[in-house]
Amino acid sequence: MSETYRDIAVESRVRLSRNLKNYPFPARLGAKRAEEIVEKLKVKAEKEGLAVRVYRDQDKEELRALAEEEIGSADFTASKLPRALFTGSDTVVMVNEADHVRIQAVTEGLSLEESYEKAKKLDAAILGDEEIAFDERLGYVTSSPTGLGTALRASVTLHLPALGESGRIDRVMLDADRLGVIIRGYLGEGSSAMGGLYTVTNRTTLGISEEEILKRIGEVAQKLIEKERELRAKGLSQNEIRLTDRVRRAAAILKNAYAIGYNETMLLLSDYRMGVSLGLVEGDYGKMNGLIRAVQPSVIWNGSAEKTELAREHHRAEVVTAALA
Repeated sequence: MSETYRDIAVESRVRLSRNLKNYPFPARLGAKRAEEIVEKLKVKAEKEGLAVRVYRDQDKEELRALAEEEIGSADFTASKLPRALFTGSDTVVMVNEADHVRIQAVTEGLSLEESYEKAKKLDAAILGDEEIAFDERLGYVTSSPTGLGTALRASVTLHLPALGESGRIDRVMLDADRLGVIIRGYLGEGSSAMGGLYTVTNRTTLGISEEEILKRIGEVAQKLIEKERELRAKGLSQNEIRLTDRVRRAAAILKNAYAIGYNETMLLLSDYRMGVSLGLVEGDYGKMNGLIRAVQPSVIWNGSAEKTELAREHHRAEVVTAALA
């Protein structure tokens, strides 16, 4: 992991999509054959020491929470097939999502190569002796045409409040798009950049190697980091008193709130994190990174004893204050 980028780079993620050769895609799979895949792969996951959770008709709110924590996904939540999650400390395998198998590895900071090595190792362990759908010309065969080729999605989540507030992020998005790189809000396509968080990811996987994908995403991420640092330093030199007041207020509210909403939490976390990076307040990036997922609406819903809005806001405040104590 590149420690020098932790002030802005939240995490790096690599996802590999795979399909078993002699099974239809999940959209046409059917419950019986979906169960076969789950049972077959579950044995291998247990040998690897992964935690195994099988889902059939579980509560949708529980599954939405998994999507918000980026353990599951929207497709995984919506599926009616037997499906499973195999989880390690920094890896997740989704079985019977849009593809038969999606393997994800997540590491802190700007560390795409580390994520890729973890995902590749798990790919070999879970699917090494399975026949995988692969075409000599098209590469790995996936449910979506945009996944053909390496079937690798690499992404880096960056905290870019200065770029966002300056209005320059739109131009940066256009420039990145010409390189086949997408910059979008943290929660996915069409989402806003809540809390100044953006995800940088590759558009396609066909006609480009795994190494080139990782290199391209890494280079774009580094340029964004450099520009963000430049804008932060400029803002500090021009308006140190107001900026210091802003981040100290954010830290004080987060550490003392008794009830707090999701939007306010994310905005204050953004200010607090920026203040830490500028040396204006003290804080732990790892704890702040963990809070990004821990305060999500469905995650808080599941953790609240009462399901009223006020009770959820109180529980969110408890989660935040405990993490930052």
